[in-house]
Order: sequence, then structure tokens, then C-alpha cells
Amino acid sequence: MADWATAVGIGVGLAGIAGLRGSFALLAVGLLGRYTELVQLRSSFLWLASTAGISLFLLLAVLESLDGRLAGVSLLGDALPGPLRLVAGGLTLAAFRWPLPPLLAFLAGLVAAGAGRLLARRCSDVNAAALVLTVLVLVFPSLPLLAALACLGMALWAMARAGLP
Repeated sequence: MADWATAVGIGVGLAGIAGLRGSFALLAVGLLGRYTELVQLRSSFLWLASTAGISLFLLLAVLESLDGRLAGVSLLGDALPGPLRLVAGGLTLAAFRWPLPPLLAFLAGLVAAGAGRLLARRCSDVNAAALVLTVLVLVFPSLPLLAALACLGMALWAMARAGLP
């Protein structure tokens, strides 16, 4: 497995991407777990890297990408994908094998996917954004970790300016 910081960066980045397209993130985790040393999965999540798991998330990624583009017909609706994308973000981080307890990793994944959902509201082409961000996370795995630390620093600075404890 890659060093811990790289794994956390990839995990946080993919969890954030799950907020845009949940199946993209789980497909990436499955492919990375199967074909690279960047990701090692917990034993209970090895199915993500199986042929069936990769095939399932590939099909879901195609359906999710086509949603709303087939003659105005929405395959998934709008109420269902939001919560499912948050859960996908939680599962993305929980699947990684590292010292972080699975429940804490799941909760951190929910937060990262929530940030991705906020980004999705500002994007004109969510599919392109999810694809570009996936490539960026894999090329620069420390980028999401640095972004998360910067956000934490800005939040602490804003609290200090507001006089909050």
C-alpha cells in the first residue's frame, strides 16, 4: 500500500467525488483495489474489487451518467441519489484498510461526500467534473488532504474572528 497520507488523500478525494457521482467513486475504489497497490481494502469490502462488483458499479456509472439525458426522462429521480451518494462517500472511506476505525472513516466519508454535493450544485457538467476530479485525485493524492486541512484552518480562523470558543 502507498504511504498513509497518500491513501488518506485518495480516500478523501474519492469520497468527495462520491457526492458528485457515487458510482464513479466506488468503481474507482474497486479498480484501484484490484489492479494497483495504491488501495488495500478491508476484508469485508473485497467484493468491491471482484468482477461482479466492478461490473455492477460500471453499469451504475453508465446509468448515473445518462440520468436526465434520455429524452428528459430521469431514471433515478432527484430525491434518491443525494442520500445514496452520501452513503457511497462513507463506504468509499470505510473500505480502505488503515488504522482509522471503520465507523469514523464512514462518517468522514459522509462529510467529504457532502462537500462534493455542494460542488455538484455549482457544476454545469457533473459527469465531466467527476471524471476530472478522479484523475486529479489519482495524479495528486495529497491535494484533497491539503484542501481539507485548508478548510479546517479557515473554519478555525473564522471561529476565532467571531469570538467563538
